[in-house]
Amino acid sequence: MRCEIEGIITAELPSVKGITNSGKEFEKREYVIQDSDIYHKFMKFGMISFEGPIEQPLQVGEHVRVRFTVEAQGKSRQVVQ
Repeated sequence: MRCEIEGIITAELPSVKGITNSGKEFEKREYVIQDSDIYHKFMKFGMISFEGPIEQPLQVGEHVRVRFTVEAQGKSRQVVQ
């Protein structure tokens, strides 16, 4: 299911930088977004770059639209008697 949320970035969490097993540099940044709905939903989302540092990181207070996909997988159950 494809979804989106639009709102203001309220927080930036600490970024993570490192080197992959194949030797490529990566950076991961996580943010919290608050929508403008009457009940103000919050959602945490992240950005990952495998091409080195993220060139234009988002800023707290910036208005953004985030599109994402939600997937679910069934899990089979075994009944033990």
